[in-house]
Amino acid sequence: MKITATAREAGRFTFYTVELATAEGKDPFLTLKDLKIIDGSKGRYVGFPARKDDRNGTVKYWPYTYASDAFQ
Repeated sequence: MKITATAREAGRFTFYTVELATAEGKDPFLTLKDLKIIDGSKGRYVGFPARKDDRNGTVKYWPYTYASDAFQ
């Protein structure tokens, strides 16, 4: 298995993209975008990706993950 992680700075957070592939040179079967490590009041934790939706005056965060057809 090949695991690749890349980081990008954005304001006060560093966001990570993690990709999993069956082998070196293969396309990833699972991609997690915009993971972040957060310093919380009880210690560090991984914040999973989410997108803000504030339509209709209600704020809601939707998690998301990308998986290839082979993984599903």
